This record gives sequence, C-alpha cells and structure tokens, in this order.
Amino acid sequence: MLNLVGDAGHSGEAYLPYLSELLAIEEVFVHWYGKAQTRAGRKMGHVTILAEDEVALWEKISQVRPFLSVQAREAV
Repeated sequence: MLNLVGDAGHSGEAYLPYLSELLAIEEVFVHWYGKAQTRAGRKMGHVTILAEDEVALWEKISQVRPFLSVQAREAV
C-alpha cells in the first residue's frame, strides 16, 4: 500500500492527474477517500498493489511511485 498525499504547493479542489496511468497497471487499485479539498501533505487515499513475489512487488512499486501525485485543480 502506498499513500496518496497532497503535493507541496497545492491547495484546493483535489484531483489525481495520473489516475489513468495508475489504473492501467495490472493489479494496482486506487482507493480515494472522497475528500474534496487537498493541501500539502494531506492523505487523500491510497494505492494497493498485488504481486506474485517480492521482486515483482518492487518492480510495480517503481512503476507506481511517479503517479502518486495529488494536486489542486486550477480555476478556469
């Protein structure tokens, strides 16, 4: 399990900019806590990763880490 936390410098309406990338990885599951507002360091959800063995797990963790960003949606 890896946490989804608000990025530094982001405060406001929360969104996951890399949700589609996370969902595209087999046996990776996103759990969003339903919090509407993010801020730096706020826990917004988590990602659960399943793997056959420890080596495969660490490979998936490496794939997932770049996509754990929670940002604030910019006002339009």
